[in-house]
Amino acid sequence: MTKMANLPAFLCVYNGSNLTIKDSRGGGQITGEFRNAAGGNDRCLIHMNKSSLTLEGGTFSAATDTHKSRVNVIDYLESNVTIKDGVTIRQPEHSNTSGRN
Repeated sequence: MTKMANLPAFLCVYNGSNLTIKDSRGGGQITGEFRNAAGGNDRCLIHMNKSSLTLEGGTFSAATDTHKSRVNVIDYLESNVTIKDGVTIRQPEHSNTSGRN
C-alpha cells in the first residue's frame, strides 16, 4: 500500500499517452491510501487527461480516513478507460448508502 499523504494522484497518464496495466500472475493489487483528503481537490489513484488506459486483471483500491466522497480509483477527462474481466475496483462509497466497496 502506498500512503499518499497530500499528493493528489499516484499515477498520471496525460496528453495522448496509452497505458496498459496487466496482472499476468493473478492476485496483484495497487492500493493508495490518501490521508486527510479534505480541501478543494479530489484525490485519485490514477488521473488521466486526453489519454487511454486499459486494466487487465488485478485489484485497484483507493482508501481514505476522511472525506470519502473526495477519493476515486480513476479520475479522467477526455480519456478512454477499458476495464477487462478479472479487474476489481475498490473505492470509498461516494453516494452509495449500502456500504459496499
